[in-house]
Amino acid sequence: NGEFNGVVSFVNWPENAREPESYYGRSGVYYGQKWQCIEYVRRCFAQKFGVTFPSVDNVYHLWAVLKRSPVFRCISTSGGDMLFTPRQNDIIFMTDGATGHVAIVASYHPARDVVFVADQNKGPQIDVTRCGSRADI
Repeated sequence: NGEFNGVVSFVNWPENAREPESYYGRSGVYYGQKWQCIEYVRRCFAQKFGVTFPSVDNVYHLWAVLKRSPVFRCISTSGGDMLFTPRQNDIIFMTDGATGHVAIVASYHPARDVVFVADQNKGPQIDVTRCGSRADI
């Protein structure tokens, strides 16, 4: 587990890997399936900024919904190149298989070309901040 912007991330491996369970915030806002990557992004934006986005099946559907949004600034790592420099609270999309992965940019260090992201459900060694270069995330 980790925390970013005051929002805790949870591990979905293996003890929490039960049947998909919907998760709603205290206000009744739907966050998604516990503890998937999309759920963390939705919960983080709802709790920190008071905004949310429609329910989606996977990361590719979320990209289709948000890529032209005036509210959310989104980056795709498809092909290894980003079209603009990441900044804190950008939503970063990774195409790593059938469902993809999504996270929030926690920080970017241009001198080292390193992006730190806040996410959950990436694997058994998950933490809220992971490190990688823009070319290999």
